[in-house]
Amino acid sequence: FRRVLFRSEFVSKNGARLEGSIVSPQFTAFEHEPQIPEIQKFFTWIDKQGAAPTELSATGWQLADEFYTGLVGAGPEFSQAKVVNALNALTAYSDNGFLAPINWTTGHTDPTNDPAIRSKDDCANYVKIEGGTFVSAFGEPGKPWVCFDRDATTVDSPRYVNFADTP
Repeated sequence: FRRVLFRSEFVSKNGARLEGSIVSPQFTAFEHEPQIPEIQKFFTWIDKQGAAPTELSATGWQLADEFYTGLVGAGPEFSQAKVVNALNALTAYSDNGFLAPINWTTGHTDPTNDPAIRSKDDCANYVKIEGGTFVSAFGEPGKPWVCFDRDATTVDSPRYVNFADTP
């Protein structure tokens, strides 16, 4: 697989200035090992297209999966309204672990206006720039997401999670 990423070119050219920087992607970073099956499928597909995986192509993959999930949920006599309703009923959409789970029953509400809808945990995954490349950081092998209880008074007890294992 070609693992040439658009962002990697920028990072390699500016590695000295970026050395030690921490990045928190909005989806499971490609660099975490072992890679989740959904990233492996994405890499296989993107390679068949003769393209390189990028953040933009990964986002397109995730949106296509969400649309497909909505179509399946809407049933054979689907309509736009049925697709939207099916998606809005999802309580933990994650594109098979590519994303941190999204609760679409409340996902359209601004949590600053309604703090009660915030999830119990705050989760992120991280990569660090070392030698002009991205390397996995802070997670555990097979569990790249680092989650903290929002109500905890310290950050001493993170949970390490692989959302691909979450039903």
